[in-house]
Amino acid sequence: MLQGSYLDAGRCPVDRPTPTVVAVNGLLRARTGLSFTDWRTRVRLSAALEHMAAGRSVAQVARRVGYATPSAFVAAFRRQTGRTPGDYFARGSVQRRS
Repeated sequence: MLQGSYLDAGRCPVDRPTPTVVAVNGLLRARTGLSFTDWRTRVRLSAALEHMAAGRSVAQVARRVGYATPSAFVAAFRRQTGRTPGDYFARGSVQRRS
């Protein structure tokens, strides 16, 4: 339910200008050097590393970090790291937690 203070003139979030996708992308690129898509992929894969280190399966991790399929997750992981998730952990890049 909306609080009365939000209904006051000038306080309703709908009254505020909404930044455009182009503006948000430009600001993100200026601050990080990354496009939104690249930034989002890095955030997802960073979270994925934590989940995989905790012993979750690739399918579980893919769902948790927002990929539609495990194969889409593996493809994104490979594009970023040059290795599959299994190979990444097998070569000792990251230790799995027990």
